[in-house]
Amino acid sequence: MRYQDDYLILFGDGQTKLGTDGWSSAMHPIPHLFSGGLLYEAITPSPTKYPTLRPTTSPTTAEPSKSPSKSPSQSPVITETISTQFESTNSYAGTMFNVQTRQYNVYITSMAFNTDKYNTNVNVKLYVRDGSYVNHDKELNGWELVLTTVVKGNGLDKPTYIQFDTPIEMSARTTKAFYLTSDGPHIRVSKGVGTGDNEWGVATASDPPERATFNSALIIYEGLGKQLPEFGVSTFAPRVFNGLFEYHTTTVAPTRQPTAYPTLSPTTAMPTKMDFRLRLYWQRGYSWQDVWYEMWYCMACGRSGRPCQPGDPVYVERCGSSNRQKWNQVGDTLRPLTNPNLCMTTTGYNAERPNRLYECKNGYKRQQFDGFDHAKPFELYPRDDNVNCMSQQHHPRSGEGVYPENCALSRRYQTNAWTLY
Repeated sequence: MRYQDDYLILFGDGQTKLGTDGWSSAMHPIPHLFSGGLLYEAITPSPTKYPTLRPTTSPTTAEPSKSPSKSPSQSPVITETISTQFESTNSYAGTMFNVQTRQYNVYITSMAFNTDKYNTNVNVKLYVRDGSYVNHDKELNGWELVLTTVVKGNGLDKPTYIQFDTPIEMSARTTKAFYLTSDGPHIRVSKGVGTGDNEWGVATASDPPERATFNSALIIYEGLGKQLPEFGVSTFAPRVFNGLFEYHTTTVAPTRQPTAYPTLSPTTAMPTKMDFRLRLYWQRGYSWQDVWYEMWYCMACGRSGRPCQPGDPVYVERCGSSNRQKWNQVGDTLRPLTNPNLCMTTTGYNAERPNRLYECKNGYKRQQFDGFDHAKPFELYPRDDNVNCMSQQHHPRSGEGVYPENCALSRRYQTNAWTLY
């Protein structure tokens, strides 16, 4: 399984030895990650507009250029991940859904899907078309076959990866329909929440799909489950693709500085970002509690059945539909949707003293946070403190308090960053 890839070096998983007798000792059965980094230099003939996924010739030239460029032609490529939840309820031969870009041009380099096949081959095909699948789910016309391959399944509710030889390109603010199909009922999906306009309120293939998940770059919509044949009439809706996409972007998001609203009271300030969830960021290669697929954990407050109240702790729990997981950003403060007169407040630096909610106060540093970013994963710091990142103790479990943890430690446990959801 890949851990990190900067398009020059592929950094992979490894093994740890259980004994001390060198080569003959047994290996731990679960892959582990080397905690460290590599410094290297790469020599290329000249910069290219887009990164090359695989070198077409030798990666080094015969001799270095005598006129090296003064600066790189573009920022380093950062591979990001967007994932739906792996909580399958149904098996189909195929799954069809829409993906929409936001303010970025997106280059999708790989994807993963959910299958109950473990350590056995699965034959898959991937079709795409510009625009929505709606009213185009029963015929091949307008669809392009972009991939036919065989992959080895990783088992139920775990990502089985498909690597693309050529990235799938999507311009900003466009939609593509994806149809992943196999030679049997090997693709696992979940039931969606979308409803239709018929007398039963049941969604059909012709109804506009609901959002399944989104981030600053992409929106994945609910879609369909399909039985054989590939474009036959057997369609089930709404269904949610269980999987993920890995991608990079090539445009810079517009600057989105908080608007300065003239106010007399912190409780009357207009939110600069409304009604979002804060989810612990996960990417391929992360392992929480020795689990190698994403478990969604969101920041929450209060207790079930009532709004968040003064003194309530802030903690993480499995992401769901509760309003206790929704927040507003007002300037540099974070406020619960259910009680926007309260601000998340730093009260300590360990799990026994998590952040709590208290009445907002103008200029109160314990209620001010740096690092918040609408466009990409970010580390969240107390004001004027870049040593401690908002996190929780060790690998996430529901109910663990959020507090400023030493960034070096939270990065080690891969729980240092957040993303909007």
